[in-house]
Amino acid sequence: MIGGDMKGGIYGNSARNKSTLTGTSVSGLNPGTTFSTSYYRTVNRAAFFGEANVMVNAHLGHNWYIRGGYTGIFLTDVTTALSALDQPNVTTQDSLVASGFYGGLEWQY
Repeated sequence: MIGGDMKGGIYGNSARNKSTLTGTSVSGLNPGTTFSTSYYRTVNRAAFFGEANVMVNAHLGHNWYIRGGYTGIFLTDVTTALSALDQPNVTTQDSLVASGFYGGLEWQY
């Protein structure tokens, strides 16, 4: 038996970041003054997921099968906590492509 399938979908995802910076001023008008500032950011995106499979299933006899195939997965626009930082020198890679072969021996009752 030879077969294959494809799946895909669009999903909503969100990342939230809260950063707080505290310190003591060492110069300026009021040295020794303690300060604190907070930064909030939320990123909402629509992510895409796609998967494709090609498979082979061969009957060996007495309920035993050998199977193998190839799978590929694609993700894009996945929101992570790092993408919610919004810092000038921080870059994020929000896409993933993964693929590979698989195989195995199977017994079916």
